[in-house]
Amino acid sequence: MKKDYETILTDFLQWLDTRGYAATLARNGRLSIRTLLKWLENRQINSINQLTVSHITEYHAYLETRPNKIYKGQTLGAAHLNKTFIAIDKFLEFLQQYGVKNAPAPTNYRITKPKQDRKKPETLTNTGYRAILDEFAVWLDTLGYSESVVIYGKRYTRFFFEWLDSRQINSIKQLTNRHITEYHAYLETRPNWKYKGRGLSVSHLNHNFWNMDKLLEFLHSYGVENAPIPTNRRMEVDKEARILKIETLTQAEIKTLYACIPETYQNLPFVERQEKQAELRVIFALFYGCGLRRSEGHKLRLKDVDFDRKTVFVEQGKNYKDRIISINEGVYRELQDYIYNYRNRQKSGSRLFNYNKATFGNKLKYLQNCCTDENIRKKRLSTHVLRHSIATHLLQNGMSIENIAQFLGHSNLDTTQIYTHLI
Repeated sequence: MKKDYETILTDFLQWLDTRGYAATLARNGRLSIRTLLKWLENRQINSINQLTVSHITEYHAYLETRPNKIYKGQTLGAAHLNKTFIAIDKFLEFLQQYGVKNAPAPTNYRITKPKQDRKKPETLTNTGYRAILDEFAVWLDTLGYSESVVIYGKRYTRFFFEWLDSRQINSIKQLTNRHITEYHAYLETRPNWKYKGRGLSVSHLNHNFWNMDKLLEFLHSYGVENAPIPTNRRMEVDKEARILKIETLTQAEIKTLYACIPETYQNLPFVERQEKQAELRVIFALFYGCGLRRSEGHKLRLKDVDFDRKTVFVEQGKNYKDRIISINEGVYRELQDYIYNYRNRQKSGSRLFNYNKATFGNKLKYLQNCCTDENIRKKRLSTHVLRHSIATHLLQNGMSIENIAQFLGHSNLDTTQIYTHLI
């Protein structure tokens, strides 16, 4: 990029900083405006004084049709575009204060995200049901269930109460076994609000059925007369078919993918790039090297990593089981590098990763797209795939089924036994 443009970009970032804008806006501003300036250069617009409103309009149109580099076959999302448009407006505001003659004014152009065409249950307005819902959540928490069980328990129960309300069943005392059966049938045929054209998964249905049983158990303890008894209804899950459907990575592919990490985030400054790459290596270390589930990695706290004993403590994994995982030298080294050199500089939060669970998948997808190996790019990559891959590789290398089951935190040896069909 031209030296003049580099200078303007540096001054723009300092301008954002002196006005106290958040670090996320500064980071996004740097990337967005660098891309804009390169786009101008490619069109032989070599001075910022040549910038006009028509260039900004043309660049907006270019962004709206530009292919998404991470998700092939898609364009940039509305949220991504709007963040870029905000950065451009701030840049134009800066140019006017910077003394650029005839600099275009901020456009305030934004894309309105279309409302998703899905019908969600109506908000629960029945005060009686709302009181029971709150009491049920407290009851689950008192019994020692995890935070996620309490959160989803409230959600599933609220949907059920809204369903009852819509059928003029306005009091919990009117609840009968027939209503439970009808609601189960409704769930089995209800469209999936997130994935169009699908129904609810077997796993989701079973979580609903389990929560219903807990609700009925609570109603009896709550003193509701003639409350239905728990049904213990569950749909059978073919674990073997589900595991065999997962296409794992080979040991050679794992090494290839890991070797691609230094090629990531090349558009970022050196210091920030190093941090992002260290974070990717830690994600690999935990979900492949330690075989963690996504929820376990998301909940992992800094204090759960014991460098003296070279262990990672998983608190209340699946089925509320705790386990301690010994870490090898490679995992130990990556955790030390990330925590001491980067994570400890962040002041907020006790968890190792301060973002939601979906971010793990997004980061792995980005890494996958940076890889030139076509076989790797064709496969589905997720934290779950990394976990299944390490299980398969340990079995290939001669580890016993019993030790693999303990390593993965399996309650039932039969679940681990399925991996023998993968080699």
